[in-house]
Amino acid sequence: MPVKGPQDLSKVRVGAIADTTGETYLRDYGISYTSYKTVSEGLRAIMEDSIQALVYDAPILRYLIHQEFKGGLEVLPHTFHREDYGIALPKNSPIREPINRILLKKIHGPEWQDNLHQYLGGSFDLNTARIPQ
Repeated sequence: MPVKGPQDLSKVRVGAIADTTGETYLRDYGISYTSYKTVSEGLRAIMEDSIQALVYDAPILRYLIHQEFKGGLEVLPHTFHREDYGIALPKNSPIREPINRILLKKIHGPEWQDNLHQYLGGSFDLNTARIPQ
């Protein structure tokens, strides 16, 4: 059975990376899974047909698939839970505003899309945090 989305996970062999939010998601929803130490190990398990799906962070999956498994695997366009990343600064830091302005300028520039395409293998949509199909 091909996996088309989260609704199929309970019907197939699934993997997750140990101690991640993906593993927590599967455990919380009562979905049986095999735990892997590394993402590459989990992706190899799909290639070897030990599992049919791996639940993990989409950007990292896209990067590894684009770099190591070209054409052999795909990341489905479903986000289970969006996770943002931050930069910690001291309270009232004078560099907070300049950092925010630089980051906004960078992610809305053409070089950002070029980098995303180079490393993630597609056109990345910042609003949905997924590669459009």
